[in-house]
Amino acid sequence: MKSTTAALFFIVASASAGGTPEVSITLKQGNFDNVQSALAPQISFEGDVQGVEYGVLMDATKLGVPKVWGQVNSDVSGWNLKTRAEYTEGEYDYSTEGGKGVYLTVKGNNEEENTFIWGSGAISKNNVSPLKAGAKKVFETDSGKFLIAPRYAFEDDTATVVFGYEKNDTRVFLS
Repeated sequence: MKSTTAALFFIVASASAGGTPEVSITLKQGNFDNVQSALAPQISFEGDVQGVEYGVLMDATKLGVPKVWGQVNSDVSGWNLKTRAEYTEGEYDYSTEGGKGVYLTVKGNNEEENTFIWGSGAISKNNVSPLKAGAKKVFETDSGKFLIAPRYAFEDDTATVVFGYEKNDTRVFLS
């Protein structure tokens, strides 16, 4: 019943938005219980309204509510920011009944400064929890590119710092 409702949603949304849902089939390598799981059929629909991108993605082999997402790209004081929210059921551990919630990501980069930032979190009816945060700074010199990238995983309280060096075909990373 839920698959029928979701399929009807796609048809109505496509007709009202003037688009056509995209159906894709991907052949996966490995051992599978059935043909459906090996082919991974998906139905998706994407659009854009006044700078807000949105989409719906449904795994045609699973019952349930499709993944619904929206994202906004913006420029603020030399930073390109991308904020994305994704509603799912059962895909992430939201610590709620049915695993319903919103996965939120924020990414930013300043090309002029060779600096990048990112963060993610999970929001559910009962809880708001940060998941990961990080940054990366690249220093370009005549001797090559040097980078430093501190990261923090809130789920297991793990801090990591990655140092890197790049020149021509040489890449070295240490964490």
